[in-house]
Amino acid sequence: MATCDNVFQRTEKKYRINAEQRAQIQNLLNSRLCPSSLPRRSLKCGSTRARFPNAEPLGLFYPSRRRKAVVVLDITFSSIFGTADSLVSSVSTASFLLCCLTSIVLGVLCAAVYMFKHDHSKNLVVTLALLPLIVQMVITLVNGNLGAGIAVMGVFNLVRFRSIPGSAKDIGSVFLAMAIGLATGMGYLALAVVFAVIVAVVNAVFVLTPFGDSREQGKVLRITIPEDLEYEGAFDDILSRYTKSSELVEVQTTNLGSLYQLEYRVSMREGGHEKEMIDELRCLNGNLKISLEAVPRLRESL
Repeated sequence: MATCDNVFQRTEKKYRINAEQRAQIQNLLNSRLCPSSLPRRSLKCGSTRARFPNAEPLGLFYPSRRRKAVVVLDITFSSIFGTADSLVSSVSTASFLLCCLTSIVLGVLCAAVYMFKHDHSKNLVVTLALLPLIVQMVITLVNGNLGAGIAVMGVFNLVRFRSIPGSAKDIGSVFLAMAIGLATGMGYLALAVVFAVIVAVVNAVFVLTPFGDSREQGKVLRITIPEDLEYEGAFDDILSRYTKSSELVEVQTTNLGSLYQLEYRVSMREGGHEKEMIDELRCLNGNLKISLEAVPRLRESL
């Protein structure tokens, strides 16, 4: 079998050029160069730079700063384990940052909905603003992984107001923030925006209208009487003149059994006249203690 040996000698000459000469060479070569299909690799020219510190390298051999930034971001969005079942590896940097920005904006909107004509604390408001962003990150990591999703839902079920019981609006606002985070974490940005705007508008309508206003709560009247006073029907005439309705709900002894305390649930007539009513009651109970106060509101916690 015949063999063919290709033997050749290669001779290289290196020149030190300035910026103007480099630009001229590039202009001459631009018409003859085409993009390479091979991956770009950087050349380490430490020794050359040491010998020629003022020489400017040709830009063809060095990756741009923009490409370096893209490589760093690609490494950031890839798992070190290599086989993580998550959407993060398939999400582009621009898409992820857009989801984060949407979560932040909608989180602020959620906090504004909570603060609208409602007493609030700064800690809860800041938490509501950040919660969509946090939930978005969790959902992005576990999306497509059923086991991890079930585990995260189990963790969410353990979240409660441990220190101070939250009101119904507090808990509703937390669920709103979580729903926004779920939508943005799965990439439904338009759906999240529309949903948040609808909730904000409906909340404003409900708050500004009489919808859900409770009826007159009434008041609690407590009358202290001596133990020898027959209290059955003793104050009915006075109560019927000043109240629309009255009901004796509790009788208890005080002062070691020497006094009785009667508790009435009353609804005052238009115009009030609480002072006149109390003055007439004092004439019947021997000028003992009488108190009139509003009925405590029902607790709103869920």
